[in-house]
Amino acid sequence: MKRARSSDEEEEEEEEDDDDDEMDEEEIALIQERAYEACIGEVRELVGPEAPNLLRDTTKRICAVCPTRTEFTGWRGLIAHAETIRDRKKFVNRHRGYYRALVEVLSPNSRMHGTTPTPAQKMKHEVSKEKLRSFKIEEKKELVASSRSAIEAALNEATQSLETDRARREEMQRRFAQEISRLDEDFERRMRRQQAEFEKVNLMLREKLDFQDSKTEKEKMDHLEYLQRLRAKESRNAQETALKLQAMENKKQQFEASVREAEEKFRQEHDSLEMDLIERESKEILELQMQFEKEIAEAMKESSNTPVAAAPPSSDKKDECSHCLEDFENCGTRALLIPCGHALMCMECAKKVQQEHKSCPHCRAPIEQVHKFYK
Repeated sequence: MKRARSSDEEEEEEEEDDDDDEMDEEEIALIQERAYEACIGEVRELVGPEAPNLLRDTTKRICAVCPTRTEFTGWRGLIAHAETIRDRKKFVNRHRGYYRALVEVLSPNSRMHGTTPTPAQKMKHEVSKEKLRSFKIEEKKELVASSRSAIEAALNEATQSLETDRARREEMQRRFAQEISRLDEDFERRMRRQQAEFEKVNLMLREKLDFQDSKTEKEKMDHLEYLQRLRAKESRNAQETALKLQAMENKKQQFEASVREAEEKFRQEHDSLEMDLIERESKEILELQMQFEKEIAEAMKESSNTPVAAAPPSSDKKDECSHCLEDFENCGTRALLIPCGHALMCMECAKKVQQEHKSCPHCRAPIEQVHKFYK
């Protein structure tokens, strides 16, 4: 007799190995009860409707609890093995539950052979199932509380960082406004000075022209040359003034560009911080949800009256893309859908679904962004 061992049972065995030295009587009783419930159906099916002759039975029997195919001669050898095993500490309690199932089915005076459990046995089973459920729910409550505290601390830190960025941005805007005001005042002051010089030159030219009416022709020619030099100087001054104004305008534009670049940088940092926070929260919530659902399913499976066959592989399991059904190690990186937080597809399938359907195939929520999922 050999029973298929699922990955869930192997994980439970590893957990029992870690806590074997710390188990109390209640936990030992629960482990034995679960082993009994898992093996009783298979033992009944192998034994059949009639109890065998234990003294004459020499058929090779295989233990359903041992991880290796260990053979024993007849039902008596298998019962003795399940009752007396001591060398492998982690399987002792499972073998005791298996021993109970063997004795109950093979005993000539058994009332459970081929019948339903008594009310007292049903009551004991329900009490054990309720204890197991309350134990796992308390663990989940503590895990959710610690996760909530971590998320709140991260939110507070992000809020403080955003407040600091806002204060820095306001300080930059204030300095920018002061610099613009100073440049405007300087520009107006230069323009007033240039206007005063221009009016002074015009007044001097008019006086010179009036004076030339009473001068000789030679003096007029000299005066014309002087006027030409004066006009050339005025033209040069005007060009220099225009160049200075252009340089000031260029400086003003460069300053405005640097301010815009700083604002864009602050905005990108803010968006990056916010997106990292969303990804971290989505990943933690998804992991908690998957772990909680998995352990609840295990608890319900273990507490059932009859053994349940291992569930067939599903496209929703952790290491497989729900769209192309390929392992994430083969098809690429896992994708995180924003804002719903589902991470059940690879990056290639997630981008294809975003382009074609625009919504999550699991919850129908609109897909705004697709990011790499970090474990």
